[in-house]
Amino acid sequence: MNINKDSASEELIKVLDLNDDKKITKEEFVHTFTKWLEETKYAMEKRYFTMNSLKMIDQVFSACVK
Repeated sequence: MNINKDSASEELIKVLDLNDDKKITKEEFVHTFTKWLEETKYAMEKRYFTMNSLKMIDQVFSACVK
């Protein structure tokens, strides 16, 4: 599998960089991952994934899969 590191990095920054300053602060990282973990926890309890959590997962990992 070939992963374009630049493209993957850009996608990750887009998702994590909440204030669009091209930097990921500790607060942005913790906020986003906490949100993902809560959505995943809820989805696992309900045995389904929310569309929002699937879209977030797709945004992060789609660049890695291409």
